[in-house]
Amino acid sequence: MDLTQRTFRAVSDRVEDNPEFVAWWESVMLGFLAPSPQEIGVEWALRESFADGWLQRGLYDESLPAEAVGGDHPVGTFMAFDKTINVGGATIPIHLITDVTVRPTHRRRGMLRRMMVDDLTEAHAAGHALAALTVTEATIYGRFGFGPATFVQSVRVDSSMRFALRTPTVGRVELTTQATMGRVAPEVFARHLAVTPGAVGRGSLYAEQAAGIFDPRESARDRRVRNALHFDDHGQPDGFVCYDVRKQDGEHILTIRDLVAVGTDAYLALWDYLGNIDRVSRIDWASAPTEDPLLWALVDQRGYAVTGISDHLWVRILDPVVALSARTYACPDTEFVLAVTDDLGLANGTYRIEVRGGRAEVTRSADRPHAVVGVEELGSLFLGGVPARQFHVAGRLRADDIAAARLGQLFGGVRRPYCNTHF
Repeated sequence: MDLTQRTFRAVSDRVEDNPEFVAWWESVMLGFLAPSPQEIGVEWALRESFADGWLQRGLYDESLPAEAVGGDHPVGTFMAFDKTINVGGATIPIHLITDVTVRPTHRRRGMLRRMMVDDLTEAHAAGHALAALTVTEATIYGRFGFGPATFVQSVRVDSSMRFALRTPTVGRVELTTQATMGRVAPEVFARHLAVTPGAVGRGSLYAEQAAGIFDPRESARDRRVRNALHFDDHGQPDGFVCYDVRKQDGEHILTIRDLVAVGTDAYLALWDYLGNIDRVSRIDWASAPTEDPLLWALVDQRGYAVTGISDHLWVRILDPVVALSARTYACPDTEFVLAVTDDLGLANGTYRIEVRGGRAEVTRSADRPHAVVGVEELGSLFLGGVPARQFHVAGRLRADDIAAARLGQLFGGVRRPYCNTHF
């Protein structure tokens, strides 16, 4: 089998200018068991590719029989693009990875490893301190140094007559059109990103898709999606929700597609609006924060049920010096020497972390480390979403009890990181 790897970027948002993209996108859809894309769906994806500077990567099998899906269609796909992440006290660039597929006929041949290692090596050489992805299979990406760093929970809220908040909400919520939401949501999300540890920047067409302007899988507008904005006391939008309502077994179920708020006032007001929509008896949301103020704002907490908890954003440290220097620290002033092991050799080393006034100076060190962690574990610790004690008890952290406790204090944050962006 002769495999050739090629990378390319869209040169415009016109299909005729990007002959490689159509076959590449068809292979992505195949890999995710989605319908073969219609022309309008390809145009939509290409528009986003050009706007966000996607780096498309493909592995092409030059030995395919003439009757097989041709050599112009990659048997492996991989895509990366650059956005920003709030690491707690600062927003820095991050290398995001998605659309990773391998054709079923070509599995178990090292194709994913080849594409991943090449991409991470290039991202490291380009100066990126962090990479991240979201995963469909949790057993794959740890071996490449990614660790689950943020988590979300699926919640089911009873919005019948028992729904009520303990205190009045602030501001006002009003319905808006899909077109207006597509325009306004990015501005609101940018403010949310600036104050929310774990939040990552969104693709250029993310808001339009969430608002229902276009459903890529159906290659059409989604007319079921409704949209509402929260306005603060100055009349400025500072939160939004996109949702749909369907009838199931005789009751109306509201599903939240996207909910973003700059602060708690907007968050609770949006929930108050949703919980009081007439005839709706239940609200489902698959991306609620694990520290959800709604639970404690409800008069009847038993109307709030967690139906599942899942990992969301997986983080990969590429440059510990830059990454660990970027975030703020809630611990007292301290010094800690941390050794990091990395099978790919990108983050290997021993690092002295000197925290003063909530900021850290990080340097390479020849001193004996207080603790030794794998780069996978460091990715989970980095945002403060996983306590160091968990890794220590699980045998995934080499340290004595005192050092493990100090490491937990070092990475512990004021609030849990939260990311509800899908990519």
